[in-house]
Amino acid sequence: MAAEPGATNFARSVFVVRPCTIGANPETRASNPFQEARTIAPEAVLAEFDGLVRALDDAGVRVVVGADTPSPPRPDAVFPNNWVSFHEEAVVLYPMLSPNRRREVRPELVEQVEAELGVVWPRRIDLTGEAERGRFLEGTGSLVLDRARRRALVGRSPRNHPELVRSWAQRLGFESLEFDTRGPDARPLYHTNVVVALGPHHAVWARSWVAEHDRAALAAWFEATDREALALDPGESRAFAANALALIGRDETPLWVLSRRAERALRPASRRRLEAHAALVVVPLDAIETLGGGSARCTLAEIFPPRATESLLGPSP
Repeated sequence: MAAEPGATNFARSVFVVRPCTIGANPETRASNPFQEARTIAPEAVLAEFDGLVRALDDAGVRVVVGADTPSPPRPDAVFPNNWVSFHEEAVVLYPMLSPNRRREVRPELVEQVEAELGVVWPRRIDLTGEAERGRFLEGTGSLVLDRARRRALVGRSPRNHPELVRSWAQRLGFESLEFDTRGPDARPLYHTNVVVALGPHHAVWARSWVAEHDRAALAAWFEATDREALALDPGESRAFAANALALIGRDETPLWVLSRRAERALRPASRRRLEAHAALVVVPLDAIETLGGGSARCTLAEIFPPRATESLLGPSP
């Protein structure tokens, strides 16, 4: 499965949102088995967020930081990858399942990204109105993308509607591979990006969470894209080892961004395989993982600038 000429899978820039409202979201707990309604000091969450930004900056990734506002409250503001995705040809805004997550969609933050990077995307695709029709699609939580090969992996979930997945794929020029998942509570997992992460050399996947009847097709796709499948054990999966993101850092260094919890859970063999091809960027995210039920990948919206203006950004600093 050849990559599109000139296309890239891995970003040099990311968009993040510093949160104001700190706490578990009661509207999303029904479909997210990893959230815990615990009392955690807001300072702990903000310290983790600021540490994430510093770690990425130190690794040579350009970070655009948006700011949440106190009102209306947005308990999951720290996870912008669910409401926006930046592609070379368009910016896409997504319809969220939970009403209070729909407040996260703020076009002015897209304008901030454009202003800071000195680019303007030629198209904006706004799917947010689909929520009123009961059709949801939660960005690169629902869609794990091989951008160079124009393929989207989608774990079927209440948070993505199959017709909307196919409409999105048609508009962006992708093909979708949909599969069933069964999480630790035996229900479909809320987001694909806790099940699969795609790096330049590896496909990291929580194999036991993919329904048995779909495992062979997914493994065959990994092989067709020349990726070595790294199957996680239950402990690695539960620690968010698949909720990681491959980026490009300083001097074109491949990076694998993951949480401290995920890194500590890695078996030595898993670590060796990842470190053979990428530098690990490890960030403490325990409070964010506990309250939000998401990890490193969920906090990061990759920025792929319009192709005609990509050169304006230059290489990573």
